[in-house]
Amino acid sequence: MKTSIFILLLSICCLAPRIALSGEFVTQHYKLIIITNCKAENVTCDDIDLTAINRDSEIIIFQTKGRTRHSRSANGITPGRFLGYEFKIENMTYFLTEDDTLLIKADKSDIVIKEKGEWQKD
Repeated sequence: MKTSIFILLLSICCLAPRIALSGEFVTQHYKLIIITNCKAENVTCDDIDLTAINRDSEIIIFQTKGRTRHSRSANGITPGRFLGYEFKIENMTYFLTEDDTLLIKADKSDIVIKEKGEWQKD
């Protein structure tokens, strides 16, 4: 019994998969392939790969790195609720919200594009 519990804990703790929302996210105009390079037990992740693809042409628009965004707890330090994924390239910010909306905006401007989407199932 103790061996079984140890093996279960070892597989959860040390062999943990990547954050659950890694995968493919699709909106009307974009396909986003997101790969997290952090273990699932990490609350935050600053090492996320994004490949953005134009759905009409199937051409890769860009590839970049990003991070998860979280609210802050009362102490102002501890991460709180997951808000989404943030990616920056040149003067553009791509934000995939926790409620499955892709927001694209230029620096110091309003939202340029807002599209609802959904995670594709395997």
